[in-house]
Amino acid sequence: MTTTIKRACLKNYDNYKTLNDNDKISSPLGQMAYSISPTRTPPTKTYWEKAKIDLSSARAYANKKESSAKGFESTIYDVYSEYLKILQFKKKVFRKDLDITEGDFAVKVWGPILESTMRDEEEIRLKWGESVGDSSGVSESRGFKVDVRAVYDRFSARKNLKGVNTANVEMARADASIGKITSDRTKLFIGNKCVIDRLVFEGINKEDAVVPCLQITGPRVILYSVRLVANGLYVGTEEGRCSLVKNGNDIFNFRHAVNLLQTFRRSALSLINISNQENNGSKKHNDTIMERRSTWIPPTNNKVPPLPQYLLE
Repeated sequence: MTTTIKRACLKNYDNYKTLNDNDKISSPLGQMAYSISPTRTPPTKTYWEKAKIDLSSARAYANKKESSAKGFESTIYDVYSEYLKILQFKKKVFRKDLDITEGDFAVKVWGPILESTMRDEEEIRLKWGESVGDSSGVSESRGFKVDVRAVYDRFSARKNLKGVNTANVEMARADASIGKITSDRTKLFIGNKCVIDRLVFEGINKEDAVVPCLQITGPRVILYSVRLVANGLYVGTEEGRCSLVKNGNDIFNFRHAVNLLQTFRRSALSLINISNQENNGSKKHNDTIMERRSTWIPPTNNKVPPLPQYLLE
């Protein structure tokens, strides 16, 4: 059926270009309206218009599907329901003429979305509020405080109960300066580097230690990953980016954000699985000294710390 629809769309693309703006809006709404329609027959244009403006009905349908679905599918419906609620009741956060703060987006938008994304992961919890990840005993610095951390609460007889960092998130307001954006990315990369150092220190192969992080600026989000590709060489890679849709007309495009957040979730879970398969001492900690490098924190005041010795050799 999907192939048939795609072929029909390509065949009629020239006709689509001649439509007026109102009719063009109806076309991308077709798939969204069909997906929330309680019937199995294609919806009429009247239904498209209703779905476009009736966020409450769309959310009610998403809630109904969420309660009947299982596992991963149920989580996806829950994420959509949360975002439809945001569009219905908290749409002011997207207005550029208002003083919308970083906290507004964190509490009203990204908090519900991220918590819903991680809701079924009993091993991971999101730790909100600025905090520093655990890399004690690995390097002389534990990195920066970050806004949100994905934490795995691990218990062992050797190490007692402690939260193991698996991912980091930094947030900024929509009109953040270049300096703020650059500073947040630096904090994320250094924080991820410290997580990698801890994993390698505990006996994990450096090829398996890939740590995700999200940089959020208002409605925009970028997913990065940091890995240790060779001894002392840490590389940060952009894995994807997207922007949240701001009205019900474009709800179909919200899938890009859902896919990006699911990639973030899977990457954090992967680190847990790797950590649970820890080498249990077969790899001595001293053997990782050549792989890891000490962490240099950029100065935040006029007192400049010395560069790491390995940079001068």
